Amino acid sequence: MAGIYIHIPFCKTKCGYCNFFSLASSKFIREFHEAIIKEADLHKGTFADQDIHTIYFGGGTPSMLNPNQISDILKFLHAEYNVLADAEITLEANPDDCSEENLAAWQNIGINRLSIGIQSFREQDLIYLQRNHKAESIFATIQSIQKNGFNNFSLDLIYGIPGLNDDDWRRNIIMAAETGVEHISAYALTIEANTALSYNILKNQIIAPDEDAAVRHFKILQDLMPNLGFEHYEISNFARNKKYSRHNTAYWTKEAYLGLGPSAHSYFNNKRWWNISSLNQYLSSINNGVLPSEYEVLDHQTQFNEYLMTGLRTQWGVSLKIIEEMYGKEIFHYFLQQSERKIKQGILFLQNEKIQIHRDFWIQSDGIIADLMLVC
Repeated sequence: MAGIYIHIPFCKTKCGYCNFFSLASSKFIREFHEAIIKEADLHKGTFADQDIHTIYFGGGTPSMLNPNQISDILKFLHAEYNVLADAEITLEANPDDCSEENLAAWQNIGINRLSIGIQSFREQDLIYLQRNHKAESIFATIQSIQKNGFNNFSLDLIYGIPGLNDDDWRRNIIMAAETGVEHISAYALTIEANTALSYNILKNQIIAPDEDAAVRHFKILQDLMPNLGFEHYEISNFARNKKYSRHNTAYWTKEAYLGLGPSAHSYFNNKRWWNISSLNQYLSSINNGVLPSEYEVLDHQTQFNEYLMTGLRTQWGVSLKIIEEMYGKEIFHYFLQQSERKIKQGILFLQNEKIQIHRDFWIQSDGIIADLMLVC
C-alpha cells in the first residue's frame, strides 16, 4: 500500500516558528491547483500497482485552496490511482478556516479527517507564535467540526513556549482532551534557522524557549495523557481508541508514498526523490512536462539507519526479524552488539523480538538512535 502527500505552500501569514516551505500569499493558487493534477498525472505509472490508503493535504495552509480545487485534485486521484474506498483523506486546516460552509463542503467532497493547528488555548501563546486565530474561538470551532460530522480529527499542541508554565501546560492538555478529540499531536517549540522567531530572538525582541521547560512539559505529557485515555504511540503523537494517523504511521513503517507539490518528498522501492523548494520553478517545470525533482537510491546502510530512525520513535520499535531478513546478518549482529549495552542500562528493552526505547528515555531518542546507527 502507499500514501499520497500534497504540499500546499500558501499561507495567509507565515507563523514565526515555521520553517516549512510556504509563502504568505495566495498568488498563483489557480496555476498551482492545475499543476498538482499535472504532476499526479506524470507519476501515475510509477504507482499504478499500489493501493492508495491515505491522502494527506499538508502545508502551508491547505485550506487556502477552495473546496472545488481540492475536489478537482481528489477526483483526479480517484480516477487515475487505485484509491481504496476506506482511504483516510486528511486536510490540515487553521481554526479560522473552519467555517460552517467550508466544513460542509469538505465533508461533501470526501475529506474524512481534519488536522487542526490550535497550538494553545492561551492567547499570549498564540501571539508569541504569530498565529492568526483567537483562543476564545477554539472551542466553538471544535464544536462546529463535530457538528458537521468530523468525528475523526486531530489537534496540534506546542509546548516549551516562553511564559507557558507547567500548570498552564497541564490545562492545555486537559482542555484538548475534554473536547472529545481522539488524536493529539504535541511538539516542542524549536528554533529553526531563517525563521522570524530566530531573527526576533537574535535581536532580543522576544524570549528564547527554555530547553529545561520543554523537557518538563514532555514528561507532564507522558504522565498525563494515559490518564486521559490516550495511547502514546509515537514520540509526538497520542490516540484514543486506536485512532492513529494512518498516513503518518505509514511513514514510520517505511511504506511507499508519493509527494506532490514544491518541496514534497517521495519514497518508493528504496528510491527517494524530492521536489524543488520554489513555486515559480515548480510551476515552470510541471508546465513543461518535466518533474522538478532530484533523487537518490538508498544503499543498504541508509535503509537500515532510516528503519531505526523511524521505528524507534514508535511504541512498536524495530523488529529483529526484519533487520536480519532485510539488511543481512552482518548488520543484524552489529545492531545486537550496539543494543546490548543500552539494554543493560535500561535504555532499550527487548519484547516479542522487537527492540524498543524505554519510555523514560523517549525525550533523548535522537541521541540514542544516532548511537545505534551504522556509520562507515
